Amino acid sequence: MRETLLGKLLLVLSRATLEELVAFYQFATRKGLGSGDCGERSAESELGGAGCRVRPTECGAGSGEWGMGGAESERKSPYVFRWTGRDWEVVCGGGRAFHLPNLLGTRYTNYLLHRPNGPILAFDLEVTISPEKGEARARNSVQRASDTRALGEYRAALLRLQAKRKELEAAGDTGGLEDLDNEVAALEAALSGSSGAADTGKRAADNVRKAVDALRKHLSQGGPEERVFEEHLRSHLSIGLECMYVSPEGRVWE
Repeated sequence: MRETLLGKLLLVLSRATLEELVAFYQFATRKGLGSGDCGERSAESELGGAGCRVRPTECGAGSGEWGMGGAESERKSPYVFRWTGRDWEVVCGGGRAFHLPNLLGTRYTNYLLHRPNGPILAFDLEVTISPEKGEARARNSVQRASDTRALGEYRAALLRLQAKRKELEAAGDTGGLEDLDNEVAALEAALSGSSGAADTGKRAADNVRKAVDALRKHLSQGGPEERVFEEHLRSHLSIGLECMYVSPEGRVWE
């Protein structure tokens, strides 16, 4: 066992850089090297009394963890937005991590950040995050703005009614005109989205916008990191009938 370990250790040392050998020596002996022992690299070392040591920037910023065999210490991603099981952990640009409550706007933001540069209808985003809204909307909505077939039928019916109105005008049928005008008004209202039936797309966009605004307000009242993230969302989130996170080049959220 001892011989095997010694053999592996010799192999590692034969491939080590000068800095790694210095680090290993200091770790094994708990002693510093004399300035004369630093060889050709002594000018690149920091003097500390009679000894010398490797610069912190060459060994993990002075963390005390020396890299062996060229291995680097694990680095955290500078952009994180993930569920921890009870709240949302956020790191924006490698700053301090902070946590967000499980708001509806937080869940919308999570979806958009992890699907950058891909537009999604506000209605579809609502239903993806809260499926029960899709079921309720289907039961309660008479007209859906996204239903192009229905809108086409409304327009065709309106043209027929307008043609019939001209016939009734020519015939002087005032009673028929009044009834016809009511039908025309109802169709025009449906086409313009001003009817009593909910405009699904606009309503969904308003709901998503209000939820994200609530999240941004929460962030604006936090510390420097929270405010930096709020500014990023304000600049790169597009909320409307279609919603999208426009990701700067190279920005990847974990």
